[in-house]
Amino acid sequence: MRLLDRYLLRELLVPLAYCLAGFQIFWVAFQLFNELPMFQERGMSATAIAWYFLLKTPDLLPKVLPMALLLALLYALTNHARHNELVAMRAAGIGLWRIGAGYLGVGALLSLGLLFSNEVLGPVADEAAEKILIRHGARAAAVASAQGEWIPNVNFHNESADHWWRASAFHMKRGELLSPSVEYPAGGGTTNWLSADRAVWTNGAWLFLNNVRLHIRRPPDPDIPEIYITNRFAVAALTESPRQMQTEIKVGTMTAARAAKQLRFNLRDLVDYRRFHPHLPADRHALVATQFHGRLAQPWTCLVVVCIALPFGALTSRRNVFAGVAVSIFLMVVHYFLTQLGLAFGTGLVLPETITRLSPWVAELPPILCTWGPNALFAGLGIWLTNKLR
Repeated sequence: MRLLDRYLLRELLVPLAYCLAGFQIFWVAFQLFNELPMFQERGMSATAIAWYFLLKTPDLLPKVLPMALLLALLYALTNHARHNELVAMRAAGIGLWRIGAGYLGVGALLSLGLLFSNEVLGPVADEAAEKILIRHGARAAAVASAQGEWIPNVNFHNESADHWWRASAFHMKRGELLSPSVEYPAGGGTTNWLSADRAVWTNGAWLFLNNVRLHIRRPPDPDIPEIYITNRFAVAALTESPRQMQTEIKVGTMTAARAAKQLRFNLRDLVDYRRFHPHLPADRHALVATQFHGRLAQPWTCLVVVCIALPFGALTSRRNVFAGVAVSIFLMVVHYFLTQLGLAFGTGLVLPETITRLSPWVAELPPILCTWGPNALFAGLGIWLTNKLR
């Protein structure tokens, strides 16, 4: 059986590599056509442009990897069916699930790899690609970019630790605060209020610089604080890192309309935001939960693809082969449509009164059902159809 598995995997991996390469070439050509004036303005060389597109590949994988796997599976299975290899395998007593075991393993590995790419490689690659654009930008473009990285009027409340942050501006890249002030409990009923001209994140702690004023309000007279003035003061108790503040800004300002279009945050950002805000309003909770479960469910589309392709690609007659290929592609388009619709329902983008006219219970669908539902539905359909072919 190991020889058979190696043969089936070899016949799958070769067309999969071609499909991925084709999608990559098409995407690069399309993006290059749209962004070529920007590259020319920044004076980027061909090597820098190639490296930039390579770093943007993790953003492309969630969109093209499931479809590339589907096309490769259909090609491999129909090729086996055309040469009567599937008939010979099944006549030898090898069941369809045993034939597809290697395909399911590939789907599971690709799903795990896609999850790793989304959570680990994607953020690092995006940051590196942004650095390439900044490094090759003209002085005016660099200044404009630097100015755009300052976020004015930052307010951040870590509800779990009861830390209140305020700043006139926050630099997204350097993790620097201008005119920061923070109020935080110091234990025993004591509350500290700290302000300065600026604060920087260094060695895992916030360092407040220039005109630092520390007000310590102790019981039983909190209205008469102890005041200390210095020019340099580090506070290890303030554990909110610049990355977590960026998460607060990105997630906190995200509207339901934008969140319903695509998955925009990784799991670590959403976990941090939920930890800082354990008591979110219902609409905000729905948005965060939908993005979280959607990010978890998205990579497993590769495994769903195998479940859909296996029964339709394994049809033996020539007429059924072409019909099976068309139906499986149609089902994956429907899956994509339901996934996008699930994001809209989960985030509450669709008006409840509009939904209620169709069915009252639809307006109360939980985010976990909206995001995992399409995967469960189509995986179950594929398993049922495969069992019928056995």
